[in-house]
Amino acid sequence: MNLDRAKQIFYRAVRRTGIPKRRLEARPERGAILLYHRVVPRELSAFAPNHGIEIPLARFERHMEYLAAECRVVSLVEIIERLAAGKALPPRAVAITFDDGTSSDFTLVYPLLQKYGFPATFYIATGFVDADTLPWWYEFEDIIRNCNETNVSLPAESMTWDMRSVGG
Repeated sequence: MNLDRAKQIFYRAVRRTGIPKRRLEARPERGAILLYHRVVPRELSAFAPNHGIEIPLARFERHMEYLAAECRVVSLVEIIERLAAGKALPPRAVAITFDDGTSSDFTLVYPLLQKYGFPATFYIATGFVDADTLPWWYEFEDIIRNCNETNVSLPAESMTWDMRSVGG
C-alpha cells in the first residue's frame, strides 16, 4: 500500500474520533489521542451493529504503519507529564488507547504494538476479566449474526437486518 492511501485511511479514522485532520497538520505540537475499542480478525460484514467501535485487523495495521511513518507514538503518561510540566510535546505526538479490554487486545493488538514498538494505554472493564463473556453488545451481535432467521428486527430501535446477506 502506498503512503498516500495509508494517510487517507488514517485521517478518515482520525476524523471519526472527532480530531480534524487540520489539527494534526496545523498544530502538530498539540498531539492527538487515538481511542480504539475492539480490533476484530475479519472484515466487517453487512451486519455489523458495532461497526462504530470495531475495526478490522488489516485496517488497524494500516493505521500502525501510518503512525510509524508519519508520527511519534508516545505513551499517554508522557503526554500528561509533559503537559503538566508545561513542556512541549514532540512534533506529531500521538498516544494510543483502548477501551473495554477484550481478548483481541492481547491476541491481535499486542503483537502489532510490539512489532512497531508502540506504547498504548488499556482501560480494562474488570467485570469481564476471567469471565467467559464479552460486553453485552458484542454478545448480542454474535447471537444475531449466528441465528438461523432470514430477517431480524428490533422494533424499539426501528432496525431490521436482512440476514441472508450476512457472511459471518
